[in-house]
Amino acid sequence: MSRRLHSDSSGVFDKLESKLGTRFFELDMIVSAAHQSALDGSTENLEMCREDGTEAAAAVEFKHARLLPFGQDTTTKTIWEIIELGGVIADKHSRIAKRSVDIVGMSSRFTIPLDRYNSSTVNVDVHAVAKRFAVPNRGSYLPPLRRYH
Repeated sequence: MSRRLHSDSSGVFDKLESKLGTRFFELDMIVSAAHQSALDGSTENLEMCREDGTEAAAAVEFKHARLLPFGQDTTTKTIWEIIELGGVIADKHSRIAKRSVDIVGMSSRFTIPLDRYNSSTVNVDVHAVAKRFAVPNRGSYLPPLRRYH
C-alpha cells in the first residue's frame, strides 16, 4: 500500500485541516459532555434519520461508549499509532499519509451498487483528516473530519 496521497487532493486535505482547527473549541464542549456521561458507565445511543419521511432513504447511527481499562494517554497513543499504520482502513483503494506529527490524511474510494443486480454502480471518494489535539488535564482527542464526493 502506498503511503502517499494523490497530489491533486492536497488542497482538499489543507481545507479539511483548517476546518478541523476551527472546530476544535466546539469539539471540546462536546467531549466534555460525553466524558461526563462516560464516567457514569456504559452508554448507548441509536439514531435513525429519514429524508422526507421515505423509508428507503434512511440512515442509522449507533454509538456505544464505555470506560476502558486503560488511562487516557495510553488509549489515545495506541489509537494514534493504529491510525498512522493504516490499521483503521483495510481497503486496497485507500491511502493514508502522515501530513505532520499530529495530522494524518486518508483518501478512499468505494464502489456502491445502485441496484440489487449490481448492473449500475457509483464511486464514492472520501477524504478525511485526523488531528491529535493535546489538552491539559484531559489527554488527547482524535477528531476526524471527512469530505465525501
